[in-house]
Amino acid sequence: MSVSSTVPSRRRRSLVVATLAPVALATMPGCGSMPWSSSSRSAPPPPPLARGSAVLRPRWSAPFAGGVNCAPAVTHSGIWVASPEGRLALLDPATGAARWTLSVARSVVAGVGARGAFGALATSDGDLIAFDAAGKQLWKVTLGAEAVTVPAVTEQGVYVRCSDRRTLGFERMTGKRIWSLTRTGPNLVLRQTASIAASDRRLFLGFPGGRLAALDESTGAQIWETAVAVPRGSNEIERIADVVGLPSVSAQDVCAVAFQGRIACFDRASGRMLWNRDLSSPGGVAGTGTMIAFCDERGYVHAFSRSGASLWRQAGLAGRSPSAPAFAGSRLILSDRDGLVYALALDDGAIEARSPTDGKPAAGAPLIAGDLALVQTVRGALHAFAIGAA
Repeated sequence: MSVSSTVPSRRRRSLVVATLAPVALATMPGCGSMPWSSSSRSAPPPPPLARGSAVLRPRWSAPFAGGVNCAPAVTHSGIWVASPEGRLALLDPATGAARWTLSVARSVVAGVGARGAFGALATSDGDLIAFDAAGKQLWKVTLGAEAVTVPAVTEQGVYVRCSDRRTLGFERMTGKRIWSLTRTGPNLVLRQTASIAASDRRLFLGFPGGRLAALDESTGAQIWETAVAVPRGSNEIERIADVVGLPSVSAQDVCAVAFQGRIACFDRASGRMLWNRDLSSPGGVAGTGTMIAFCDERGYVHAFSRSGASLWRQAGLAGRSPSAPAFAGSRLILSDRDGLVYALALDDGAIEARSPTDGKPAAGAPLIAGDLALVQTVRGALHAFAIGAA
Protein backbone atom coordinates (compact mmCIF):
# COMPACT_ATOMS: atom_id res chain seq x y z
CA MET A 1 0.00 0.00 0.00
CA SER A 2 1.40 3.42 -0.90
CA VAL A 3 1.90 6.04 1.79
CA SER A 4 -0.56 8.40 0.11
CA SER A 5 -3.34 5.83 0.19
CA THR A 6 -3.30 5.74 3.99
CA VAL A 7 -4.55 9.34 4.22
CA PRO A 8 -8.29 9.84 3.55
CA SER A 9 -9.03 11.94 0.46
CA ARG A 10 -11.09 14.48 2.45
CA ARG A 11 -8.22 15.09 4.86
CA ARG A 12 -5.67 15.39 2.05
CA ARG A 13 -7.76 18.15 0.50
CA SER A 14 -8.08 19.99 3.84
CA LEU A 15 -4.29 20.20 4.00
CA VAL A 16 -3.87 21.72 0.54
CA VAL A 17 -3.72 25.27 -0.79
CA ALA A 18 -2.89 26.27 -4.40
CA THR A 19 0.33 28.27 -4.61
CA LEU A 20 -0.67 29.61 -8.00
CA ALA A 21 -3.88 31.12 -6.58
CA PRO A 22 -3.02 34.16 -4.43
CA VAL A 23 -6.69 34.64 -3.55
CA ALA A 24 -6.75 31.27 -1.84
CA LEU A 25 -3.84 32.31 0.33
CA ALA A 26 -5.33 35.70 1.12
CA THR A 27 -8.58 34.24 2.41
CA MET A 28 -6.87 32.14 5.05
CA PRO A 29 -7.77 33.66 8.46
CA GLY A 30 -4.70 35.23 10.02
CA CYS A 31 -2.04 32.60 10.57
CA GLY A 32 -4.24 29.98 8.93
CA SER A 33 -5.98 26.94 10.39
CA MET A 34 -4.58 23.59 11.31
CA PRO A 35 -5.22 20.64 8.97
CA TRP A 36 -7.60 18.85 11.34
CA SER A 37 -9.45 21.93 12.68
CA SER A 38 -12.23 21.64 10.07
CA SER A 39 -12.65 17.89 10.33
CA SER A 40 -16.09 16.64 11.40
CA ARG A 41 -14.83 13.19 12.34
CA SER A 42 -14.90 12.47 16.05
CA ALA A 43 -11.68 11.44 17.74
CA PRO A 44 -11.37 8.26 19.79
CA PRO A 45 -11.25 8.71 23.56
CA PRO A 46 -7.92 9.73 25.13
CA PRO A 47 -5.65 6.78 25.97
CA PRO A 48 -5.20 5.59 29.56
CA LEU A 49 -2.15 6.78 31.47
CA ALA A 50 0.69 4.47 32.36
CA ARG A 51 2.16 4.53 35.82
CA GLY A 52 4.94 7.06 35.78
CA SER A 53 6.59 9.96 37.50
CA ALA A 54 5.51 12.83 35.21
CA VAL A 55 2.91 15.49 35.87
CA LEU A 56 1.73 18.49 33.87
CA ARG A 57 0.56 21.28 36.17
CA PRO A 58 -1.30 24.23 34.59
CA ARG A 59 0.70 27.35 35.40
CA TRP A 60 -1.03 30.15 33.46
CA SER A 61 -2.79 31.03 30.21
CA ALA A 62 -2.74 34.15 28.03
CA PRO A 63 -5.39 35.19 25.46
CA PHE A 64 -3.33 34.70 22.30
CA ALA A 65 -4.79 32.25 19.80
CA GLY A 66 -2.54 30.41 17.36
CA GLY A 67 -2.64 28.92 13.90
CA VAL A 68 -0.44 27.64 11.10
CA ASN A 69 2.82 29.65 11.09
CA CYS A 70 1.89 31.40 14.33
CA ALA A 71 4.04 30.19 17.21
CA PRO A 72 5.52 31.67 20.38
CA ALA A 73 9.26 32.15 20.76
CA VAL A 74 11.38 32.19 23.90
CA THR A 75 14.46 34.36 24.45
CA HIS A 76 16.13 35.83 27.53
CA SER A 77 13.79 38.81 27.09
CA GLY A 78 10.66 36.70 27.67
CA ILE A 79 8.03 34.87 25.64
CA TRP A 80 7.19 36.52 22.32
CA VAL A 81 3.67 35.73 21.13
CA ALA A 82 1.39 36.96 18.35
CA SER A 83 -2.25 36.31 17.51
CA PRO A 84 -3.81 36.11 14.03
CA GLU A 85 -5.83 39.30 14.47
CA GLY A 86 -2.66 41.35 14.76
CA ARG A 87 -1.57 41.57 18.41
CA LEU A 88 2.03 41.13 19.52
CA ALA A 89 3.17 40.82 23.13
CA LEU A 90 6.11 39.96 25.32
CA LEU A 91 5.10 37.80 28.28
CA ASP A 92 6.68 37.15 31.66
CA PRO A 93 7.51 33.40 31.70
CA ALA A 94 6.76 33.12 35.42
CA THR A 95 3.24 34.55 35.33
CA GLY A 96 2.16 34.93 31.69
CA ALA A 97 1.51 38.63 32.29
CA ALA A 98 2.16 40.89 29.33
CA ARG A 99 5.11 43.24 29.77
CA TRP A 100 3.69 45.08 26.78
CA THR A 101 1.11 44.49 24.07
CA LEU A 102 0.72 46.29 20.76
CA SER A 103 -1.29 46.08 17.56
CA VAL A 104 0.46 45.73 14.21
CA ALA A 105 -2.73 46.95 12.45
CA ARG A 106 -2.88 43.95 10.12
CA SER A 107 -3.53 40.25 10.64
CA VAL A 108 -0.43 38.17 11.31
CA VAL A 109 0.37 35.35 8.86
CA ALA A 110 3.77 34.29 10.22
CA GLY A 111 5.50 34.82 13.55
CA VAL A 112 7.01 35.21 15.96
CA GLY A 113 10.65 34.62 15.06
CA ALA A 114 12.90 35.89 17.84
CA ARG A 115 16.44 35.94 19.16
CA GLY A 116 17.65 37.83 22.22
CA ALA A 117 16.00 41.26 22.32
CA PHE A 118 14.77 41.03 18.70
CA GLY A 119 11.49 39.70 17.29
CA ALA A 120 9.96 39.64 13.79
CA LEU A 121 6.62 38.76 12.23
CA ALA A 122 4.91 38.98 8.84
CA THR A 123 1.50 40.48 8.11
CA SER A 124 -1.24 39.65 5.63
CA ASP A 125 -0.43 42.67 3.47
CA GLY A 126 3.08 41.38 2.81
CA ASP A 127 5.12 43.28 5.40
CA LEU A 128 7.94 41.88 7.51
CA ILE A 129 8.22 43.92 10.73
CA ALA A 130 10.96 43.84 13.38
CA PHE A 131 10.67 44.92 17.02
CA ASP A 132 12.95 45.25 20.02
CA ALA A 133 12.25 43.83 23.48
CA ALA A 134 10.56 47.09 24.52
CA GLY A 135 8.00 46.80 21.71
CA LYS A 136 9.60 49.52 19.57
CA GLN A 137 9.39 48.96 15.82
CA LEU A 138 12.90 48.73 14.41
CA TRP A 139 12.12 48.41 10.72
CA LYS A 140 9.48 47.28 8.22
CA VAL A 141 10.04 45.92 4.72
CA THR A 142 7.66 44.86 1.98
CA LEU A 143 8.03 41.23 0.91
CA GLY A 144 5.88 41.48 -2.21
CA ALA A 145 3.98 38.30 -1.23
CA GLU A 146 2.71 36.55 1.89
CA ALA A 147 5.23 34.85 4.12
CA VAL A 148 4.65 31.11 4.49
CA THR A 149 7.25 30.45 7.21
CA VAL A 150 7.86 31.91 10.64
CA PRO A 151 10.83 34.29 10.23
CA ALA A 152 14.09 32.57 11.14
CA VAL A 153 16.27 34.94 13.17
CA THR A 154 20.03 34.62 13.64
CA GLU A 155 22.73 36.98 14.92
CA GLN A 156 23.20 38.27 11.38
CA GLY A 157 19.87 38.10 9.60
CA VAL A 158 16.17 37.36 9.24
CA TYR A 159 15.04 34.79 6.69
CA VAL A 160 11.59 33.96 5.34
CA ARG A 161 10.02 31.95 2.54
CA CYS A 162 7.13 33.51 0.58
CA SER A 163 4.07 32.30 -1.30
CA ASP A 164 5.62 33.32 -4.65
CA ARG A 165 8.37 30.68 -4.16
CA ARG A 166 11.08 33.14 -3.12
CA THR A 167 13.23 32.76 -0.02
CA LEU A 168 14.52 36.12 1.21
CA GLY A 169 17.35 37.16 3.51
CA PHE A 170 17.53 40.51 5.35
CA GLU A 171 20.10 42.20 7.56
CA ARG A 172 18.93 41.90 11.13
CA MET A 173 19.98 45.40 12.19
CA THR A 174 18.61 47.37 9.21
CA GLY A 175 16.13 45.20 7.32
CA LYS A 176 18.13 45.64 4.13
CA ARG A 177 17.60 42.76 1.72
CA ILE A 178 20.84 40.84 1.21
CA TRP A 179 19.71 38.05 -1.09
CA SER A 180 16.76 36.38 -2.81
CA LEU A 181 16.40 32.80 -4.00
CA THR A 182 13.61 31.76 -6.38
CA ARG A 183 12.80 28.18 -7.26
CA THR A 184 10.06 26.32 -9.08
CA GLY A 185 7.62 24.00 -7.40
CA PRO A 186 4.36 22.06 -7.76
CA ASN A 187 1.01 23.80 -8.16
CA LEU A 188 -0.46 22.36 -4.97
CA VAL A 189 1.26 22.60 -1.60
CA LEU A 190 0.31 22.12 2.04
CA ARG A 191 -1.10 24.92 4.15
CA GLN A 192 1.47 23.96 6.77
CA THR A 193 4.92 24.55 5.30
CA ALA A 194 8.40 23.64 6.42
CA SER A 195 10.22 26.05 8.72
CA ILE A 196 13.79 27.30 8.33
CA ALA A 197 16.45 25.90 10.67
CA ALA A 198 19.62 27.94 11.17
CA SER A 199 22.91 26.53 12.46
CA ASP A 200 26.55 27.65 12.10
CA ARG A 201 25.88 30.14 9.28
CA ARG A 202 23.83 27.63 7.31
CA LEU A 203 20.10 27.55 6.66
CA PHE A 204 18.28 24.23 6.24
CA LEU A 205 15.00 24.49 4.32
CA GLY A 206 12.38 21.99 3.30
CA PHE A 207 10.44 22.66 0.10
CA PRO A 208 7.27 21.45 -1.65
CA GLY A 209 7.96 18.36 -3.70
CA GLY A 210 9.94 16.66 -0.93
CA ARG A 211 13.22 18.58 -1.34
CA LEU A 212 15.61 19.65 1.42
CA ALA A 213 18.40 22.18 0.87
CA ALA A 214 21.28 23.77 2.76
CA LEU A 215 22.02 27.41 2.00
CA ASP A 216 24.83 29.76 2.94
CA GLU A 217 23.27 32.26 5.34
CA SER A 218 25.29 35.23 4.08
CA THR A 219 24.72 34.82 0.33
CA GLY A 220 21.78 32.46 -0.14
CA ALA A 221 24.01 30.23 -2.26
CA GLN A 222 22.92 26.60 -2.31
CA ILE A 223 25.41 24.25 -0.65
CA TRP A 224 23.50 21.07 -1.39
CA GLU A 225 20.00 19.83 -2.21
CA THR A 226 18.53 16.37 -1.78
CA ALA A 227 15.22 14.48 -1.80
CA VAL A 228 13.49 13.62 1.45
CA ALA A 229 10.65 12.06 -0.55
CA VAL A 230 9.71 11.51 -4.18
CA PRO A 231 6.17 12.56 -5.19
CA ARG A 232 4.06 9.71 -6.53
CA GLY A 233 0.38 9.18 -7.28
CA SER A 234 -2.27 9.45 -9.98
CA ASN A 235 -3.24 13.11 -9.34
CA GLU A 236 -1.81 16.32 -7.90
CA ILE A 237 -3.22 15.75 -4.42
CA GLU A 238 -1.75 12.26 -4.17
CA ARG A 239 1.58 13.59 -5.46
CA ILE A 240 1.96 16.14 -2.65
CA ALA A 241 5.09 15.20 -0.74
CA ASP A 242 6.03 18.45 0.99
CA VAL A 243 8.63 18.62 3.73
CA VAL A 244 6.88 19.82 6.91
CA GLY A 245 7.94 21.28 10.24
CA LEU A 246 11.39 22.33 11.35
CA PRO A 247 14.33 20.17 10.23
CA SER A 248 16.23 18.71 13.18
CA VAL A 249 19.90 19.67 12.95
CA SER A 250 22.72 18.08 14.95
CA ALA A 251 26.50 18.40 14.72
CA GLN A 252 26.67 15.56 12.17
CA ASP A 253 23.32 15.33 10.42
CA VAL A 254 20.00 16.94 9.54
CA CYS A 255 16.71 15.04 9.65
CA ALA A 256 13.40 15.95 8.02
CA VAL A 257 10.04 14.36 7.26
CA ALA A 258 7.58 14.79 4.38
CA PHE A 259 3.83 14.48 4.25
CA GLN A 260 2.87 11.48 2.10
CA GLY A 261 6.57 10.75 1.90
CA ARG A 262 9.15 9.50 4.40
CA ILE A 263 11.46 10.36 7.28
CA ALA A 264 15.14 10.68 6.37
CA CYS A 265 18.46 11.86 7.80
CA PHE A 266 21.34 13.31 5.79
CA ASP A 267 24.98 14.14 6.31
CA ARG A 268 25.05 17.76 7.36
CA ALA A 269 28.11 18.69 5.31
CA SER A 270 27.31 16.97 2.01
CA GLY A 271 23.57 16.17 2.00
CA ARG A 272 24.30 12.47 1.48
CA MET A 273 21.39 10.33 2.71
CA LEU A 274 22.28 8.31 5.80
CA TRP A 275 18.99 6.44 6.25
CA ASN A 276 15.24 6.71 5.62
CA ARG A 277 11.95 5.04 6.54
CA ASP A 278 8.65 5.03 4.66
CA LEU A 279 6.75 6.92 7.33
CA SER A 280 5.09 10.27 6.63
CA SER A 281 3.98 13.08 8.90
CA PRO A 282 1.68 16.12 8.63
CA GLY A 283 3.46 17.95 11.45
CA GLY A 284 7.23 17.57 11.46
CA VAL A 285 10.12 16.09 13.40
CA ALA A 286 11.81 17.04 16.68
CA GLY A 287 15.23 15.96 17.83
CA THR A 288 18.07 15.96 20.32
CA GLY A 289 21.71 15.12 19.71
CA THR A 290 20.94 11.38 19.91
CA MET A 291 17.24 10.93 19.14
CA ILE A 292 14.41 12.10 16.86
CA ALA A 293 10.64 11.77 17.22
CA PHE A 294 7.58 12.54 15.10
CA CYS A 295 3.89 11.66 14.70
CA ASP A 296 2.71 9.95 11.52
CA GLU A 297 -0.57 10.61 9.71
CA ARG A 298 -2.34 7.89 11.73
CA GLY A 299 -1.39 9.52 15.03
CA TYR A 300 1.32 7.03 15.99
CA VAL A 301 4.29 8.56 17.78
CA HIS A 302 7.67 7.20 16.61
CA ALA A 303 11.10 7.51 18.20
CA PHE A 304 14.36 6.70 16.39
CA SER A 305 18.00 7.04 17.23
CA ARG A 306 19.78 9.49 14.95
CA SER A 307 21.54 6.46 13.44
CA GLY A 308 18.16 5.11 12.27
CA ALA A 309 17.35 2.46 14.88
CA SER A 310 13.68 2.28 15.87
CA LEU A 311 13.41 2.84 19.63
CA TRP A 312 9.66 2.63 20.22
CA ARG A 313 6.21 3.38 18.78
CA GLN A 314 3.27 4.72 20.79
CA ALA A 315 -0.12 3.96 19.18
CA GLY A 316 -2.33 5.37 21.96
CA LEU A 317 -2.92 8.67 20.17
CA ALA A 318 -4.08 7.11 16.90
CA GLY A 319 -6.94 9.13 15.40
CA ARG A 320 -6.32 12.10 17.70
CA SER A 321 -4.17 14.10 15.24
CA PRO A 322 -1.28 14.75 17.62
CA SER A 323 0.97 17.72 17.00
CA ALA A 324 4.66 17.57 16.29
CA PRO A 325 6.42 16.79 19.57
CA ALA A 326 9.00 18.66 21.65
CA PHE A 327 11.74 17.23 23.86
CA ALA A 328 11.75 18.29 27.51
CA GLY A 329 14.44 16.55 29.55
CA SER A 330 13.51 12.88 29.89
CA ARG A 331 10.08 13.34 28.33
CA LEU A 332 8.39 14.07 25.04
CA ILE A 333 5.60 16.68 25.09
CA LEU A 334 2.83 16.95 22.50
CA SER A 335 -0.79 17.99 22.14
CA ASP A 336 -3.78 16.87 20.07
CA ARG A 337 -6.90 18.01 18.20
CA ASP A 338 -8.82 18.45 21.48
CA GLY A 339 -6.06 20.52 23.05
CA LEU A 340 -5.00 17.78 25.45
CA VAL A 341 -1.32 17.92 26.39
CA TYR A 342 0.66 14.70 26.97
CA ALA A 343 3.99 13.78 28.52
CA LEU A 344 5.58 10.58 27.16
CA ALA A 345 8.55 8.80 28.71
CA LEU A 346 11.58 8.93 26.41
CA ASP A 347 12.78 5.43 27.26
CA ASP A 348 9.66 3.54 26.13
CA GLY A 349 7.02 6.06 24.94
CA ALA A 350 4.62 5.39 27.83
CA ILE A 351 2.03 8.15 28.29
CA GLU A 352 2.72 9.30 31.83
CA ALA A 353 0.67 12.49 32.11
CA ARG A 354 -2.21 14.34 30.44
CA SER A 355 -3.74 17.77 30.99
CA PRO A 356 -6.45 19.77 29.17
CA THR A 357 -6.23 23.25 27.68
CA ASP A 358 -9.37 24.90 26.26
CA GLY A 359 -10.68 22.12 24.03
CA LYS A 360 -9.36 23.72 20.83
CA PRO A 361 -6.87 21.99 18.51
CA ALA A 362 -3.18 22.49 19.16
CA ALA A 363 -1.76 25.08 16.74
CA GLY A 364 1.59 23.36 16.40
CA ALA A 365 4.36 21.73 18.37
CA PRO A 366 4.72 22.67 22.04
CA LEU A 367 7.52 25.05 22.93
CA ILE A 368 9.73 24.26 25.92
CA ALA A 369 10.85 27.16 28.12
CA GLY A 370 12.83 25.88 31.08
CA ASP A 371 10.45 23.72 33.11
CA LEU A 372 7.43 25.01 31.15
CA ALA A 373 5.65 23.50 28.16
CA LEU A 374 3.86 26.15 26.09
CA VAL A 375 0.89 25.07 23.96
CA GLN A 376 -0.99 27.50 21.72
CA THR A 377 -4.43 26.50 20.45
CA VAL A 378 -6.38 27.55 17.36
CA ARG A 379 -8.94 30.26 18.23
CA GLY A 380 -8.01 29.62 21.86
CA ALA A 381 -5.08 30.76 23.98
CA LEU A 382 -1.46 30.19 24.96
CA HIS A 383 -1.22 27.76 27.87
CA ALA A 384 1.78 27.08 30.10
CA PHE A 385 2.29 23.82 31.99
CA ALA A 386 4.96 23.05 34.55
CA ILE A 387 6.65 19.71 33.81
CA GLY A 388 7.50 17.96 37.05
CA ALA A 389 7.38 14.85 39.16
CA ALA A 390 4.14 13.35 40.40
